[in-house]
Amino acid sequence: MNIFYIAFLLLLSIPSTSFGIFLSKLALHNKTEQTVYFSPYHQQEFPRFKAKQSAETVAIKSGESVEVEKPTMKLLYTRVGLVSFNKSLLQESLTHREYVNLEHFSIGVTAGEAFIIKSFNDQPYVDSAFNKATGKMKKAFSKTVRKKSNTRDSSIQVRLSNDICDQEKAFIQKREKRVKKALKKIIGPVSGDNIPHVAIMGSGGGYRALIGYWAALDALNKIGIWNTCMYASGVSGSTWLLSALYGSEKSLDTFTDYLQPRLKKNLLKQNIYKTHTMRKLLHRKPDFTMVDIWGMLISKALLDVDSSMGLNTKLSNIAPFIDNGSMPLYICTAVHRGMKEVKWFEYTPYEVGSQDYEAYIPARYAGARFNKGICIEPSFKEYPLGLHCGVFGSAFAMDAQRAAAEIDNKFLDLVVMKTRLSGVQLSTGSLTNFMKGIETTGMGKSEYLKLVDSAYEINIPMPPCIRRKPDIIIVINLPETIKKDEAGVLRKAIEDAKKRGYSMPEYNPEGIHDSPITVLRPEPGSDAPVIIYLPNIHKTYPTTKLAYNKKEFNSLYKPMKKGIIDSKDIIYDVYKEVWNRKNSRSENINEEVFEEIADELIAEAA
Repeated sequence: MNIFYIAFLLLLSIPSTSFGIFLSKLALHNKTEQTVYFSPYHQQEFPRFKAKQSAETVAIKSGESVEVEKPTMKLLYTRVGLVSFNKSLLQESLTHREYVNLEHFSIGVTAGEAFIIKSFNDQPYVDSAFNKATGKMKKAFSKTVRKKSNTRDSSIQVRLSNDICDQEKAFIQKREKRVKKALKKIIGPVSGDNIPHVAIMGSGGGYRALIGYWAALDALNKIGIWNTCMYASGVSGSTWLLSALYGSEKSLDTFTDYLQPRLKKNLLKQNIYKTHTMRKLLHRKPDFTMVDIWGMLISKALLDVDSSMGLNTKLSNIAPFIDNGSMPLYICTAVHRGMKEVKWFEYTPYEVGSQDYEAYIPARYAGARFNKGICIEPSFKEYPLGLHCGVFGSAFAMDAQRAAAEIDNKFLDLVVMKTRLSGVQLSTGSLTNFMKGIETTGMGKSEYLKLVDSAYEINIPMPPCIRRKPDIIIVINLPETIKKDEAGVLRKAIEDAKKRGYSMPEYNPEGIHDSPITVLRPEPGSDAPVIIYLPNIHKTYPTTKLAYNKKEFNSLYKPMKKGIIDSKDIIYDVYKEVWNRKNSRSENINEEVFEEIADELIAEAA
């Protein structure tokens, strides 16, 4: 008998007091040791994000239970509850960032009417009576669907360190040889062996960011800069571009022809309803959410080259493509929400992990189960890259109502059922917590990591890039408006890097949004990187625009590309400065060391 049919029958057997489909009251039980505050909201994702308070905030004392009215149903809005230990955070209206950094839970037909508020890592989180009532069923469901063994493989471990991994070290050695050859074409004959490391990063912004970032990379390739880059990174829409570029394995010279036709069809209108394919994914991924549906739409649009919906493209598949140093290292990002401080996660073809938790696993096992640092699912079948793309760009993910309008409802019913059985929120990306059982990380008890779009925190991927200590950082910023200074994202990224202990050039906003290129230089003698800032100052479109015809594509692509090509001499001058700084400093250090040794030898002879 089909497992979903069994689950459905079991759901019908649950008492209405646990399921509460038609009840108008919510019961809230505060199991924390302090007063917690609750507010109901009406929340909308499209066409613009909105979160409006639908009733006054309720204070619930420690150990107290209260009953409140459910918000009324409202067309195109999702009913959610938000809780916090800080009443002032539950404002009448919330921005997207304020919303996602609060614990929120769905109030609706699949959520039940009784909720338990607990505390973890000094933050509140909410569990529903539905989850408790179906606890045994969930275990049986997981066991039947996943059919995973608890075979341990000590060769697959969590790496607890912030050093770069051995594969990346080997990549850098090979890439440096190619970078040195590329540098000679730009700055002429060079003497010295200290190769500058260059990181290029793109901002978020949906398809707008994807097109603008591609225009920038294409321009940098035309002027020889792409071949000098050690790292290529992005957040949100820029990660989609990198994933399509690296995942398709197309050359940069032919990539425009590959990309442009794929953007004509609305992203939400991709045909991803292939029962056998989607059900396989649904069975394999215990924390399947609406963000994974979003990822499949991205995969179908950008990675589908053989009618497989792009599901054959994996993160680790990129490794052989770059191992010889022919391309910069792919780095995409997400952040872990719900903590006092947002934690960054990075995805490379070699590893997935977090510098903030100092924990990494092989990219091939992102999603596999680990316990106390050891993989207990060595036969894990790697998830498609498209699923990760859904998390990278989850700022634009659909809520359940939006999905219902686009995806076959029968399939959606299965997704909603499984999401409720796994206890994972519909609107949050999820990754199996590979730090489970490692108490030193502070994440030893969690089953899943709630991951969201990095743009919620900083709209460029500075943290994973700056930890690799590049000498030059090229920032491509694709803001939604060009009428005001949108370089505030650069200021925020610089401030964050300084808090992390890195030397950075000073941010000067004067005229930065009016120029196609701005160079931020460090103080003389500083080891801070030089930042080359390249914003889009030409044409822009709303982030929520999910289809571009050829004319619209070119209106973004062509002027962005031309502006960077026209600025090549300024970029070349920066390269010469950095090369001379790195290699002259090395010569000076060698001379000082030689003089010290000579003085010691003279003293010993005397």
